[in-house]
Amino acid sequence: MCIRDRIKTSKEYTPDESLAPEIIMLNSRNLHNCFVLTAICGGMVAGILGLTGLEGLYFYLVMFVLGMLAVLVRLKFSPSPYFRSFGQTVVGELTAHILSYLLFWVIFHNLVNIY
Repeated sequence: MCIRDRIKTSKEYTPDESLAPEIIMLNSRNLHNCFVLTAICGGMVAGILGLTGLEGLYFYLVMFVLGMLAVLVRLKFSPSPYFRSFGQTVVGELTAHILSYLLFWVIFHNLVNIY
C-alpha cells in the first residue's frame, strides 16, 4: 500500500481541521531533508574554498537564505497551506543544521587546506 493511499485527503477532514496532520508532517520532513543536504553541501564548499571565522558563518547564512528562497519560490510565496507555522519551522531549520554544516566545513577545510 502506497503512503498516499493511507493519507486522508483534506476533504475527509472536518472543517475545523484545515490541514491534514500527516501531510504537514510529510512536508516538514521533506523540508528537513532539503536543508540537511544544503548544510552538508554548503559545509563542503566552505571547507574547499578555505573560508574561516565569520566568513564561514556568513556563507552558511547565505546558503540558508538561498535555500529558503528556493522553497518559497516553489511554494509560490504562500507557505501557509503546507505548514502550520512557517516562521517557527524556519527558525528550527536554521538552528538544527548548523552542527552538520560545521562538521563538513571542518573536515573539508582540513582535507584540502591543511593536509
